[in-house]
Amino acid sequence: MRRMTAPQLQVGGAMEFVEICRSFDVEPPAALVRGLELLDIADEFRDDRPLPRLLDLAPEEVGPLITDLSIRRHAGSGALNPDGLATGASAFAEKLLAEMREATLPELDRIVSDLRPRFDELAKPLLVAAQEHGFTSATTSDDVITQSPAAIEAWRALRHAEAALEPIADVWRSMTTIFAVEPTRSTLPTAHQHNSQHSVNFSVCFAAGENWSLDEGFVTSQYRSHLDWLAIAARGLRLNSPTEVGEKIATRDRQQRAAAVAAAEANRADRDAENAAFAAALDAAPSAAAIARVGRG
Repeated sequence: MRRMTAPQLQVGGAMEFVEICRSFDVEPPAALVRGLELLDIADEFRDDRPLPRLLDLAPEEVGPLITDLSIRRHAGSGALNPDGLATGASAFAEKLLAEMREATLPELDRIVSDLRPRFDELAKPLLVAAQEHGFTSATTSDDVITQSPAAIEAWRALRHAEAALEPIADVWRSMTTIFAVEPTRSTLPTAHQHNSQHSVNFSVCFAAGENWSLDEGFVTSQYRSHLDWLAIAARGLRLNSPTEVGEKIATRDRQQRAAAVAAAEANRADRDAENAAFAAALDAAPSAAAIARVGRG
């Protein structure tokens, strides 16, 4: 899996992803569950807690309380620190969130693998509709009503299947948003990277082969995911893992770079050939002096 430079994992994102996993009966990453438990404990240190009744303290409680009060009441300069332990709690949370993200990344492939059987089952009507009946996103009920009973049944099943796949597409969007795995805005074509109106194309996450695009292909405005499920299904659907998606994007990037280099070399060879032909033509042409001599003769 290629890992993109990402902002710090956010607590809300971690909580959201745990809930998403549980909604699909998929075990959430252990690092997220454990990390959220620790963050709850750390949050207790952010606010100044009321002091206990000191006369009720056991001897062994005096030292820790004095240490606690010293940290809470003083900054490094000796001035009063109104933040209490918030500075330390924030530093703890920042480090912990970074560890949670790093530990979770390898588990994302496992989560996708756990979801794949469900995806395959839900995708069957799409494959039938696209590959056996030739339905596209432009097909309407009026187009289908005069067709065979099998086609009509495929049409009915199709609408349910498309809606049922959207929550799984949401899982992929969440992984991209929360953990910054590809595809992200940085994988958009350069012309679109700074255009806030241009959405990330997730077709690579669901393509069995090369039937995907990072640009305008395989998308439609009909669904929340903006995916043209039928266009992808025409050549095969597969729920790809983050590692597989990264490999697909990297492979196509290498191919496009190689094609660009080959095209540049071909253009250069054509120019060299044209220049050589022009030079040869000049060499073969009679000189102006020779033409003048012929004229005087």
